[in-house]
Amino acid sequence: MRILLLTLTLLGSTISLRANKIDQLHTKQDVERFLLKDVSRKFKHFFLFEYHPGKDSNALSNSFFKLDINADGLTDLVVNCGSLLVIIDKGKETYSPFTLFQYGAMFDQTLIGIDSTSKTKKLVICRRYSRETILDTLAWQAGGFMEYNATPSEPFKFQGIKVSTTMCFGTCPVFEISVDPDGKAVYHAIQYNDEKGRFKGTIPDKSLASMLRVLRYLPLDSLRDQYTVDWTDDQTITVEIRYNGKVKKIEDYGELGTFGLKRLYSFFFYWKKRVKWEKE
Repeated sequence: MRILLLTLTLLGSTISLRANKIDQLHTKQDVERFLLKDVSRKFKHFFLFEYHPGKDSNALSNSFFKLDINADGLTDLVVNCGSLLVIIDKGKETYSPFTLFQYGAMFDQTLIGIDSTSKTKKLVICRRYSRETILDTLAWQAGGFMEYNATPSEPFKFQGIKVSTTMCFGTCPVFEISVDPDGKAVYHAIQYNDEKGRFKGTIPDKSLASMLRVLRYLPLDSLRDQYTVDWTDDQTITVEIRYNGKVKKIEDYGELGTFGLKRLYSFFFYWKKRVKWEKE
């Protein structure tokens, strides 16, 4: 959900946090050492702090921020670089990294605000693409980032979902998965998957519940019916959601419609590899 009204407040949280390694980071060098040593060696290949907003930019100038993104009492880390990294502390010195700028060099993207005045922390990103300027206000929901929704759908009755993908210029996996309210699923592996044919299986209860939290939080009634990127040869993903006696169908060429939709798609790419499928 794109939000065009914006209030910026920087890091004024009064929540009591448990001290962790992120609390001890004070310089860019501290952050770089922490990312390499405690999070992942892959950050050796990141040009973390080469991004510098211009003087006339509305981007935040700080190189990093420390705040409790997911309200679990542990300080998390926002690295304000060209990729905008968020490091979530999972406890016991384990961390989950998230890269929020995923749209490629064709987009001009900046972090312009952090709202920490309520329990739900929000990151505000400005994206400029072609002639369009988009403000995304992102919040942590159901284990990932989605556009902030002040009025999630209640009541929400899930009646089924079907996701299908098309070919691209390359080896994008072409498949279709449909899931019923009880978690019973049918998987049609068409091309460029580890298997081929029609399968049936059951989505694990915990995983299904996570997807339902995402669906409930998505502003389904106000999402577009079609999203598209401004380049060619990419993949289209189509999702058809049955809920509350209605059907919402979305076609997304490039799979970048919204952050919330990307969260939804991720379940299906995960399930096709991890569910115990049986040949029909």
